[in-house]
Amino acid sequence: FVQLGHESIISTLAISPDGKYLASADTNVGSKNIKIWDMLSGREFRTIIVETPEQIGCLRFSVDAKQIFAVTTKIYVFDVYNGNNIKIIDLGHLPKTQIYDDFWMRERIDGIFSDYGFSVSKQIVLRTYDRGRETERKVDNFIYTLLRKVEKGNDYILEVRRTSDRVKVRQIELNSLTFNVAVHDNVIFTPDLKNL
Repeated sequence: FVQLGHESIISTLAISPDGKYLASADTNVGSKNIKIWDMLSGREFRTIIVETPEQIGCLRFSVDAKQIFAVTTKIYVFDVYNGNNIKIIDLGHLPKTQIYDDFWMRERIDGIFSDYGFSVSKQIVLRTYDRGRETERKVDNFIYTLLRKVEKGNDYILEVRRTSDRVKVRQIELNSLTFNVAVHDNVIFTPDLKNL
């Protein structure tokens, strides 16, 4: 489904562990909106307003899908069903350069959640551009890579290769008509890896 509920670019996505909900955060100036979508119907389930001027760099659901975590220089914890803010944790002890480094944040975020005793769902996210770093992720026995079809073009290919011998087992074309290219989460997988 195509979402129509945000008025600005989406900065990050999350899918609940049970595959029922998709969450998206926008890049509005001022307060940010987290929208939670029902995956079956494609309809908006809830909007949560985060009172922060900072971009939300990461969203995660708890393993029971009852809470959603939004990360800026703080971790905001919200109740998925009523939208209430449960807790705010300041990450001020971490260097701001690291917090604003999307690659560092994605690589370290599971450890940060664990440090605070939160059990969160795993995410498999690919981006079209990661400040010169590889845009591939290794998951189980496969490597997922996002490649530009032609230099400076807006058409992309998602390649899936076996980890053991790097043989390509699948290729999916993502064209510019349906694929917004930005320095944000561009491709996210459902927990069962059957949909993206």
